Amino acid sequence: MGEAVRSFLSRLDRVKHEVAKSGVVGAFGFVVNFLVFLGCKQLLHLEPGRSSVVSTAVAILFNYVGIRFWTYGHRENDTRGREFALYLGFSFVGMILELIPVMVVNYILHASSTPTDMIAKFGVGLPMATLFRLFAYRTWVFTDNGSRFEERVS
Repeated sequence: MGEAVRSFLSRLDRVKHEVAKSGVVGAFGFVVNFLVFLGCKQLLHLEPGRSSVVSTAVAILFNYVGIRFWTYGHRENDTRGREFALYLGFSFVGMILELIPVMVVNYILHASSTPTDMIAKFGVGLPMATLFRLFAYRTWVFTDNGSRFEERVS
Protein backbone atom coordinates (compact mmCIF):
# COMPACT_ATOMS: atom_id res chain seq x y z
CA MET A 1 0.00 0.00 0.00
CA GLY A 2 2.82 2.41 0.83
CA GLU A 3 4.38 1.96 -2.61
CA ALA A 4 1.05 2.69 -4.34
CA VAL A 5 0.61 5.90 -2.34
CA ARG A 6 4.19 7.01 -3.10
CA SER A 7 3.65 6.26 -6.79
CA PHE A 8 0.39 8.24 -6.81
CA LEU A 9 1.97 11.20 -5.02
CA SER A 10 4.93 11.15 -7.41
CA ARG A 11 2.60 11.25 -10.42
CA LEU A 12 0.52 14.01 -8.84
CA ASP A 13 3.66 16.06 -8.20
CA ARG A 14 4.78 15.62 -11.83
CA VAL A 15 1.34 16.61 -13.15
CA LYS A 16 1.31 19.67 -10.89
CA HIS A 17 4.60 20.86 -12.38
CA GLU A 18 3.44 20.14 -15.94
CA VAL A 19 0.22 22.10 -15.41
CA ALA A 20 2.18 25.03 -13.93
CA LYS A 21 4.64 25.05 -16.83
CA SER A 22 1.80 24.73 -19.33
CA GLY A 23 0.18 27.72 -17.65
CA VAL A 24 3.30 29.85 -18.08
CA VAL A 25 3.69 28.83 -21.73
CA GLY A 26 -0.03 29.38 -22.22
CA ALA A 27 0.15 32.86 -20.68
CA PHE A 28 2.84 33.88 -23.16
CA GLY A 29 0.85 32.20 -25.94
CA PHE A 30 -2.22 34.15 -24.85
CA VAL A 31 -0.32 37.42 -25.19
CA VAL A 32 0.87 36.42 -28.67
CA ASN A 33 -2.66 35.33 -29.64
CA PHE A 34 -4.21 38.51 -28.24
CA LEU A 35 -1.75 40.91 -29.88
CA VAL A 36 -1.82 39.19 -33.26
CA PHE A 37 -5.66 39.06 -33.20
CA LEU A 38 -5.88 42.74 -32.35
CA GLY A 39 -3.26 43.62 -34.98
CA CYS A 40 -5.03 41.62 -37.69
CA LYS A 41 -8.37 43.18 -36.83
CA GLN A 42 -7.30 46.78 -36.20
CA LEU A 43 -4.22 47.27 -38.39
CA LEU A 44 -4.81 44.84 -41.25
CA HIS A 45 -8.62 45.16 -41.13
CA LEU A 46 -9.12 41.41 -41.51
CA GLU A 47 -12.50 39.91 -40.71
CA PRO A 48 -12.83 38.55 -37.14
CA GLY A 49 -12.84 34.92 -38.28
CA ARG A 50 -9.68 35.34 -40.32
CA SER A 51 -8.04 37.32 -37.52
CA SER A 52 -8.85 34.48 -35.14
CA VAL A 53 -7.37 31.82 -37.41
CA VAL A 54 -4.18 33.81 -38.06
CA SER A 55 -3.61 34.69 -34.40
CA THR A 56 -4.28 31.15 -33.22
CA ALA A 57 -1.93 29.69 -35.86
CA VAL A 58 0.89 32.01 -34.75
CA ALA A 59 0.25 31.16 -31.08
CA ILE A 60 0.18 27.42 -31.87
CA LEU A 61 3.67 27.56 -33.36
CA PHE A 62 4.95 29.73 -30.51
CA ASN A 63 3.45 27.40 -27.89
CA TYR A 64 4.87 24.24 -29.47
CA VAL A 65 8.42 25.35 -28.75
CA GLY A 66 7.62 26.12 -25.10
CA ILE A 67 5.54 23.02 -24.50
CA ARG A 68 7.90 20.61 -26.27
CA PHE A 69 11.17 21.87 -24.84
CA TRP A 70 10.16 23.21 -21.42
CA THR A 71 6.88 21.72 -20.18
CA TYR A 72 7.48 18.22 -21.55
CA GLY A 73 11.22 18.43 -22.11
CA HIS A 74 11.74 15.59 -19.62
CA ARG A 75 9.62 13.23 -21.72
CA GLU A 76 11.68 11.46 -24.33
CA ASN A 77 9.90 10.69 -27.55
CA ASP A 78 11.58 8.95 -30.44
CA THR A 79 8.88 9.93 -32.92
CA ARG A 80 9.01 13.74 -33.10
CA GLY A 81 7.33 13.75 -36.52
CA ARG A 82 4.34 11.85 -35.15
CA GLU A 83 4.32 14.10 -32.09
CA PHE A 84 4.31 17.28 -34.18
CA ALA A 85 1.57 15.93 -36.49
CA LEU A 86 -0.62 15.08 -33.49
CA TYR A 87 0.14 18.46 -31.92
CA LEU A 88 -0.96 20.25 -35.10
CA GLY A 89 -4.07 18.07 -35.40
CA PHE A 90 -5.23 18.68 -31.84
CA SER A 91 -4.26 22.35 -32.13
CA PHE A 92 -6.44 22.60 -35.23
CA VAL A 93 -9.40 21.23 -33.25
CA GLY A 94 -8.63 23.84 -30.58
CA MET A 95 -8.53 26.51 -33.28
CA ILE A 96 -12.02 25.50 -34.37
CA LEU A 97 -13.21 25.66 -30.74
CA GLU A 98 -11.85 29.22 -30.53
CA LEU A 99 -13.39 30.17 -33.86
CA ILE A 100 -16.94 28.93 -33.20
CA PRO A 101 -17.94 31.67 -30.69
CA VAL A 102 -16.43 34.37 -32.95
CA MET A 103 -18.45 33.08 -35.90
CA VAL A 104 -21.64 32.85 -33.81
CA VAL A 105 -21.27 36.45 -32.61
CA ASN A 106 -20.56 37.75 -36.11
CA TYR A 107 -22.72 35.67 -38.42
CA ILE A 108 -25.61 34.48 -36.27
CA LEU A 109 -26.02 37.26 -33.70
CA HIS A 110 -24.72 40.00 -36.05
CA ALA A 111 -23.07 41.70 -33.07
CA SER A 112 -19.64 42.35 -34.51
CA SER A 113 -17.44 44.79 -32.66
CA THR A 114 -13.94 44.51 -31.29
CA PRO A 115 -15.13 44.05 -27.67
CA THR A 116 -17.67 41.35 -28.55
CA ASP A 117 -15.14 39.58 -30.78
CA MET A 118 -12.58 39.64 -27.96
CA ILE A 119 -15.09 38.28 -25.43
CA ALA A 120 -16.21 35.54 -27.83
CA LYS A 121 -12.66 34.48 -28.69
CA PHE A 122 -10.84 34.93 -25.39
CA GLY A 123 -13.70 34.61 -22.88
CA VAL A 124 -15.54 31.66 -24.42
CA GLY A 125 -13.54 29.97 -27.18
CA LEU A 126 -10.06 30.04 -25.68
CA PRO A 127 -11.04 28.46 -22.34
CA MET A 128 -12.82 25.61 -24.15
CA ALA A 129 -9.86 25.10 -26.47
CA THR A 130 -7.36 25.26 -23.60
CA LEU A 131 -9.07 22.51 -21.62
CA PHE A 132 -9.28 20.31 -24.71
CA ARG A 133 -5.63 20.91 -25.64
CA LEU A 134 -4.30 20.29 -22.13
CA PHE A 135 -6.01 16.91 -22.03
CA ALA A 136 -5.06 15.95 -25.60
CA TYR A 137 -1.42 17.04 -25.39
CA ARG A 138 -0.80 15.26 -22.11
CA THR A 139 -2.67 12.10 -23.11
CA TRP A 140 -1.69 11.57 -26.75
CA VAL A 141 0.97 13.99 -27.93
CA PHE A 142 3.74 14.47 -25.37
CA THR A 143 3.97 10.91 -24.14
CA ASP A 144 7.02 9.38 -22.57
CA ASN A 145 7.55 6.23 -24.58
CA GLY A 146 9.95 4.72 -22.07
CA SER A 147 7.88 5.12 -18.94
CA ARG A 148 4.65 4.07 -20.62
CA PHE A 149 6.38 0.94 -21.88
CA GLU A 150 7.82 0.19 -18.42
CA GLU A 151 4.39 0.62 -16.80
CA ARG A 152 2.87 -1.88 -19.23
CA VAL A 153 5.65 -4.43 -18.67
CA SER A 154 5.63 -4.15 -14.86
